[in-house]
Amino acid sequence: MLSELKALFPSGVYCGETFRITKADASDWWKKTFPGRQIAPWRDFQTSITEVHKISTQMESMALKTTIDLTCNDYISCFEFDVFTRLFQPWCNLLVNWSALSVAHPGYAAFLTYDEVKAKLTQYIDIPGSYVFRLSCTKLGQWAIGYVTHDKQILQTIPQNKSLAQALLDGQREGFYLFPNGGGENPDLTLLLGETSEGLIQVTEEQYELYCEMNTTFELCKICAANNKDIRLEPCGHLLCSPCLNSWSEVDGGSCPFCRTEIKGTEVVKIYPFDPAADPKPLEEAKRHIGSISAASGITVADADGIGVYNLEASSSEHSSSESIPGGGNHHNFPKESPRIPRSAPPIPPRSPICSPKLPRHSLSAAGSPALLNSDHHSSHSNNHNGHNHLMSVRQHGGPHLLTPGCDQSDDIPPPLPTSRHKSSDSKASTLDRNHGFSAHAGHSSRQNAGDSHFSHEMEVLVKEGHSYESVTKALAIVDNDIDKARQILQQFSLR
Repeated sequence: MLSELKALFPSGVYCGETFRITKADASDWWKKTFPGRQIAPWRDFQTSITEVHKISTQMESMALKTTIDLTCNDYISCFEFDVFTRLFQPWCNLLVNWSALSVAHPGYAAFLTYDEVKAKLTQYIDIPGSYVFRLSCTKLGQWAIGYVTHDKQILQTIPQNKSLAQALLDGQREGFYLFPNGGGENPDLTLLLGETSEGLIQVTEEQYELYCEMNTTFELCKICAANNKDIRLEPCGHLLCSPCLNSWSEVDGGSCPFCRTEIKGTEVVKIYPFDPAADPKPLEEAKRHIGSISAASGITVADADGIGVYNLEASSSEHSSSESIPGGGNHHNFPKESPRIPRSAPPIPPRSPICSPKLPRHSLSAAGSPALLNSDHHSSHSNNHNGHNHLMSVRQHGGPHLLTPGCDQSDDIPPPLPTSRHKSSDSKASTLDRNHGFSAHAGHSSRQNAGDSHFSHEMEVLVKEGHSYESVTKALAIVDNDIDKARQILQQFSLR
């Protein structure tokens, strides 16, 4: 009763609403069954518990009440329920474990104290391997096992990081727990283990991508960075490896090393890593496609914190004649692709960019792409801008599109959008020729006629969504003018 009052009234102030039931499944059941309540009459509790766990007889029901009603007041509090579910975990086999370990097991000593267990085992001092187990009085929700050693000593231990059934089976195999209550044979507890004794955690794609950004993995212990996580602390749920938990227990085993929440229990877990190669996602395929053509399209690769990230927004100073034409003598070695995704999209820029001093314009060829410069333009542009970065904007001037660095000083309004028109059967004829470095091909009248309206409808839609002309054009070129895939790529890389 004192322990219950300390748990619900820490520092003398009632905090029942914030009391946390350790086991997640048990906590969910209590909140759903008794919402907003921290105590329930035994009759209501019995009716509700039998809906999820079978109670066969009235005698079994009375035995359950004796075990769970620690204060013997015909009420079950959330504190008592928490202690019971920690002792006989997991939730799915709660009453099965309770029946096997308390009702049917001859070694169960109920509410004996430390001294009472020692006195009880004294009569079996000549039978090494004799043992009993009880509820710990100092650490409610945990078990204490008392046993007689081969040199006739009586020791008591509290199992750590394993269930009582697993601890009894391990002790039996090692010759410590052989005779429950000084005689008889050990009951078979192997059926209480199974798959439910080990928590299974599957790393999600989002977790995989997040930890890749930090140049680590989800399953790696963040304390030692050497072992994989295999222990989950309860109720906070933080994960770490067994060696780190053992070392921490010697220093301050009562609280979580991450959040300092009281450790009420532990659970052995097994983590299954995420395999990005098992089922590649459409965006992952798009990333690989971007990487394969980045040298030809002016896409650059930035490396942030050791992680390769594809950047579709390349400034004009990064373009040169050798970069825009494959085989120009300047090759890039791209680092391994990282599944990095932006956490939030940047703000949409204004439609009218800040103007810079007027610079000479460079016309593309008749069938030139509005997104990329040919080699002649690269040469003249490199000689004129003297290493300074200028904002690239797509303009429509007298029919053919012109790509001009910056804005004219006389321009006070943003350039007009390309004329919207519906897709035609020859829309794909205007797609950039990737095999020739996206350079213009003169002499093809069909491409020349389609050049004025290249991606016009799709470009207008995506630009109105806040994406830049250059980024929209590149994205549309990558996905063969598919507006949905282009939008997906633009959102993936925050190209606004």
